[in-house]
Amino acid sequence: PWMEEHALYADGLRIFGASNADRFATVAAAYGEHLGTSGQHYDAGRMFALGKDDERALNSYINAFAWPQAHACALRLGRSESEIRDLVEDVVEGLKLSGRPEDAAAIEWDILHDAKRAAETYAGASSWVRAMYMAGLAPDPAAIVEGTIRPLVLDEMEYLVTKFADRATVFAEPLA
Repeated sequence: PWMEEHALYADGLRIFGASNADRFATVAAAYGEHLGTSGQHYDAGRMFALGKDDERALNSYINAFAWPQAHACALRLGRSESEIRDLVEDVVEGLKLSGRPEDAAAIEWDILHDAKRAAETYAGASSWVRAMYMAGLAPDPAAIVEGTIRPLVLDEMEYLVTKFADRATVFAEPLA
């Protein structure tokens, strides 16, 4: 409690690091909890991992959308392939919801090996070059281009034309 009240986590880790594994794990867990409550999920995961608490490390890494670290924890915990795939899906959805669709698309391709889904996610993020590249890797590229990418590009272009047309009329009016 005293260590937590005065935020002496680093000192506790340094003091107990080599001499007492149990106390080190206790301090690392307390520091991980502190970091997690302040939104520093990646660093919380590191502390839990240092304290050999892979379950809590896994949850923190998932909250941080840190897939490589979450994957390593899941493997250490002996999670099955289907459980790991569910974790990947959670990370992908979290990335999309947090405004990081390009990171989500990268995982969809790199981890899930789903070019169609990655192309659709890139297209939804207006990342047209990447979307077209991923579509080219999918089994039916034409269907992705015509069914997903083309309509989104046309919507984007219509929006931009409307936006700039409105501004052009403002600038075209003579100054009084």
